[in-house]
Amino acid sequence: MSGILIDEWTSRTASMLQAALRMTNDRFAEHLGVSVRTVSRWNVQPDLVLKKETQEILETAYERAPEKARARFALNFPPPVEPPPPPASVPNVVVELAVLQTRMEQLQTQLDQLAAAQREMTLLRVRMESLSRLAEVTGGAS
Repeated sequence: MSGILIDEWTSRTASMLQAALRMTNDRFAEHLGVSVRTVSRWNVQPDLVLKKETQEILETAYERAPEKARARFALNFPPPVEPPPPPASVPNVVVELAVLQTRMEQLQTQLDQLAAAQREMTLLRVRMESLSRLAEVTGGAS
């Protein structure tokens, strides 16, 4: 037996049952014991939540429907909405952040080495200037 549990019958699910039973508005209204106007409104306003009594009538109609009609209803019933899977890029972002952090640390090390080399060059330049002045004063003799 094809079975779908309807927690809350709406005008949309009522219209789906009507289609599965292959009934006109007149015939479906007669089958349920409601007015044709009510069935017509269900087809025009699919998002109405139906009264409890009407939901019970539809539940009974569904339970008593022939197996083929229940199968058609099940085929046309929208599949349950599942939450979308997390984006595949999230793990990649974590990995990429780790790679970037490592690269930043490497660059910082290189900057520190360059700063040390620059300080050493400055000291050497000062020493060379001092030696040049000394050579000028002494006439190049050491």
